[in-house]
Amino acid sequence: MTVPTFLLRHLRTSRRRDEHGVIAVVTAIAATVMLVAGALAIDLGNTWARRGNLQGQADQAALFAAQYLPANDSAGRTRAAKAAAYYIVCHPVPGQREIDSSIPATCPASASDASLDTYAAQLLASGKVTFPTIDNSTGTYVQVTTPPARIDFGFGVAAGKQSSTQAKSATAHVGTPGSVSPMSLSLNCLLSAAINLPGGLGSSLSGLLPLNYIAPGPITVDNVITKWPSSGMTKSNTIGIASLTPGSATQNIDPGPGLMTGAGLTLLQPMRLVFALGDQSGTAVGSLPYSDITGVNLVALTGTFTVPAAVYDKVGTWQVKLAVKQLDGSWKYSQQDYAYPVNIPSVTADLLGCARLIKTPRDLQVGTPGNLDYSLKAGLDHPLNYNPNMLTINTTSITNVQSMLNAINAVTALTSCNNQLPNIYDNGGVHPTANCVMPEQGANTYKEFTDGMLGAVETVPADNSTHQSAFQAAGRLVCTDESPCKHSFTLPGFPGEQINDDQLMDFVKPERRNLLTESMFFNLSTYLTPGIPAVTPESALTSDLYDSARFMWVPVISSPVAPNNANYYPILTWRPIFVTQYAPLGIDSVDMVADLVDNWVKTLLGIDPANDHGLLMSADGTTLRAMRFMTIEPSALPAVPQNYDGPITDYVGSGPKVVRLVR
Repeated sequence: MTVPTFLLRHLRTSRRRDEHGVIAVVTAIAATVMLVAGALAIDLGNTWARRGNLQGQADQAALFAAQYLPANDSAGRTRAAKAAAYYIVCHPVPGQREIDSSIPATCPASASDASLDTYAAQLLASGKVTFPTIDNSTGTYVQVTTPPARIDFGFGVAAGKQSSTQAKSATAHVGTPGSVSPMSLSLNCLLSAAINLPGGLGSSLSGLLPLNYIAPGPITVDNVITKWPSSGMTKSNTIGIASLTPGSATQNIDPGPGLMTGAGLTLLQPMRLVFALGDQSGTAVGSLPYSDITGVNLVALTGTFTVPAAVYDKVGTWQVKLAVKQLDGSWKYSQQDYAYPVNIPSVTADLLGCARLIKTPRDLQVGTPGNLDYSLKAGLDHPLNYNPNMLTINTTSITNVQSMLNAINAVTALTSCNNQLPNIYDNGGVHPTANCVMPEQGANTYKEFTDGMLGAVETVPADNSTHQSAFQAAGRLVCTDESPCKHSFTLPGFPGEQINDDQLMDFVKPERRNLLTESMFFNLSTYLTPGIPAVTPESALTSDLYDSARFMWVPVISSPVAPNNANYYPILTWRPIFVTQYAPLGIDSVDMVADLVDNWVKTLLGIDPANDHGLLMSADGTTLRAMRFMTIEPSALPAVPQNYDGPITDYVGSGPKVVRLVR
């Protein structure tokens, strides 16, 4: 059937009218949607911008508050909270005061201003400022949550949303540049050394011994078996020594004329006392030190002698023979030896090694061999803190070294710990950060000391905190790609290894080297009284000092003068040390004593005095017996640059701070 033309024309006209209506509706809907979307986009953009402002406020407030850490008591937490409050008050985000009317309206002059007290207390009470424990560290982290800010919506009202409330948080950490090593300095020992050494050293507060030694135990004379020359000695049982008076000598002190009693004395033939120490197998008999015997009394069987300087200059137990010259010009020697000890001065016998290794349990190796080795190589896997009993010393009464010792000894809590708060053992217990440590003892300590400082690469096991997985590490002083050295040397007992030989002067700025020598940095700290000495070299050291394996932080503890007792002692403070190759140079009164002490130690250990690199090895070159170190006044350390990427440990309470956001 054919549709009429007029009907087709009507249908087309109606369709166009319907389409026009649909388009109008769709356009109206689309315009509304676009209007709402645009409104939401603007309001959402404002919200994200405000969130960014809040995050910036949280970050900066946390960083500023971290400058006032550590916070281990209410006073410390209040200081940090006031710092956070100061930043928030002085850098408010729009919309905060509309919600929180307690925010002070005026920026105070400083973070210590009393006007911040109420608001800081509110931040603490509401949990806006907290001090989380992270990686077992307490007091070195601060978390700041900003006051909420309201963002009022404009176009968003069309979507039924009037406003949004936002808040952000940030956590910052305060650290110390460099690493902490499992060693400790005995303050009592250091001060006693200063008092008792000859030369007047220690007559003032700044007169501490300018060098000392880290050792696994007391620095004592090695047992040396004397072997006489294998040829040229005819021996006889008819001559011999009954006694020598005095029967011993003190190093570097001439004992004066002595009296000998013995058998086989004669007036007709020359006689002498011959001294030997150590293996003399290949030595000519005539080159041994000797003393002619004079003033012979055949009735009393006595004669006088003098001790050769070569003998009383060298510590050890010398063996002595009586020799009688025969008519044919040869000599006969007594069959039996007489022991003649040369000692270090008694007042210094226990003061040569004032630093000891300490027990520092690792998370997964508590009480097992290897803890010390791993801690020396990888650093401590848990924090340590100074003991609050340190604050009980009245430093205003301290006028010299002796008064400082008296002040320490007068405070009972400074000489022992009982593992009850605030004294916390470092024994792997459930307490927070330990502040009492025990000197390491035991037959294995020397081996772990040697392996930890000079050992080859080995696998360090994972633990529960710092190291989440096992890793490879060499001895602390071994040069590797991960721990390169400015200078290095080799040790015969450790073939194939390069040993760190950094020198302190490597880290003194070139323009200061003509004015500052290494001796300027020796023990410029009194440990207890700030500001003495009054002059401390500043801005002289470069920050790459912190990367050197010879630089480390160690706790200073209160312990007996001879720090060998197996007991826990409180950490009084911290000091940076540097393992040094040299005794100080340039200060005559100090040099005399320092050189004397250094010679004592090297003599005790049989060390080559001209080539030790600060590492005092055993006679066979395979065991590290001690390391010579100097301390550095913390205020002399360089500032930490913004791009510093070296080792960082929890802040130890003195010296430069490294403040970083952690989340």
